[in-house]
Amino acid sequence: MTTSRFFIFMFAFCFCRQVPAQEWRSELYAADWNPEVKTFYVDKFLQDFSYAGYHRGEKNVPSGTGKVIDVSKAPYHIQGNGQEDVTIPLQRVIDEAPRLDKPVVIYLPAGIYRLSPQKDKDYCLLIQRSEVVLRGAGAGKTFLFNSSTDMRGKDIVKIAASSSWKTGGKNKQRITKDLVSPARVIPVADASGFRKGDRVIVRNYIDNSWIADHGMLEYWRDGGAALGGLMYCREVLSVDKQKNELVLDIPIRYSLLQQQNSVVYIAPRMLTEVGIEDMSIGNRQSFGQGDWSEESYRQKESPSYNLHDSWAVEMSQVYNGWIRNVRSYCPEGNSSGAHLLSNGIKLWQTANVSLLQCDFSRPQYGGGGGNGYMYRIMGNETLVSECAAHLSRHGFVLSGMNASGNVFFVAWTKIPALKPASPGVRKQVEAEAIIICILATPTSLISAGWRTASSRQAGESGEAVSYMVSLPPIVRIGTSLVTAVSPLPCRASKVATVMLSALPAISRRSVRPSG
Repeated sequence: MTTSRFFIFMFAFCFCRQVPAQEWRSELYAADWNPEVKTFYVDKFLQDFSYAGYHRGEKNVPSGTGKVIDVSKAPYHIQGNGQEDVTIPLQRVIDEAPRLDKPVVIYLPAGIYRLSPQKDKDYCLLIQRSEVVLRGAGAGKTFLFNSSTDMRGKDIVKIAASSSWKTGGKNKQRITKDLVSPARVIPVADASGFRKGDRVIVRNYIDNSWIADHGMLEYWRDGGAALGGLMYCREVLSVDKQKNELVLDIPIRYSLLQQQNSVVYIAPRMLTEVGIEDMSIGNRQSFGQGDWSEESYRQKESPSYNLHDSWAVEMSQVYNGWIRNVRSYCPEGNSSGAHLLSNGIKLWQTANVSLLQCDFSRPQYGGGGGNGYMYRIMGNETLVSECAAHLSRHGFVLSGMNASGNVFFVAWTKIPALKPASPGVRKQVEAEAIIICILATPTSLISAGWRTASSRQAGESGEAVSYMVSLPPIVRIGTSLVTAVSPLPCRASKVATVMLSALPAISRRSVRPSG
């Protein structure tokens, strides 16, 4: 079954279970409603967020493609016995394989593969070339076991191009018109340096005028550099050199004004067609004694210090990639029941990545500073489908102004019923997301909020839009708690999707059906 058909089936299933016999229609859309140009600042409307995921949802995530390298066979002979540290030989395979052939699948048969970060590295394993897939024999069969607890700011698996949307790129061109609606046609000063197929960054630069427009000077004054600004990673579909216009594959998600020096430039180096799939990942727990409190991660003498900001999987500067059927697990000897030291999956500066059938839970430390997050999305147009997060500080988090166009389609989360793995883990979980077709416990919480530029003071956003079907959780909007059951209208060819961009108290948060 194709992805699009699966979405249509699942949405129809959820819709039919919740909607009475009479036709349901949003009060925002009369019977004679037709799509028309709307503005972000003034109008209430639903954007088209049907572009999320691998290749904008127009292709299935591949299976069985590319040359398969079995690491247990000659010339590698790597054995997953759980005793021998295989980090160095596995990294050698990852580095050498793309030079032999592309695309390539690095296959780890059933077993336990013991890993640890090597000297001066912030990861155990690193994929830094396109068209490389790390594949196991299945979650529950192939296990990556990180034996190190010295993991502050480190990843077990890192997939990254080591570039930056903020500072990289070339051929920077000024946008010559204020864009205040979901535009795909971008007028620039000179389009001659672009061509069809280019990957570009479309962005603004936050200044105090932007901050003032959004009523946040009290909190964000002179904080534009820290906020980073809106950044959209897009593909150029066509170039009109006479009109100096670029046609992009996906609309922008919020206003880009000339006043904020909005520009387009060629994206820096990024990876594509990369993935990790069909395996479980776990970390040896820390047996350190001492302070596990909320702020203990700041103190070097605290056991939580070395666990802070550690991740099972980080994916950065990637487009058209995926993480599929990857789960956390409790390694043997972890008496606390912890699966991970702190965090699960992090996406940063990514576009059109799919997270499919993943399950992460039970971090050992869930204190302040961004610990205990199972999924942290800081990219564009991500599809999170059939993923679960349990027994953590935050299950699903959208973070930063890079987070836009993201879709959660069928997700599970629940508040811990068991004792936390360490005193640092809180006893409450918030699933911070805007989700369509969520399956959750009635006490799950969805919230939208903002922080100051220094991230030391938090507050509630002025408005948030959420559409739920099936077993609705509690939704917090502003300072009130409500339950919501609102099937989202959509055209049959694409599933309707929903986004929350990490912006503060904007006059309208908008979502629109795709047609």
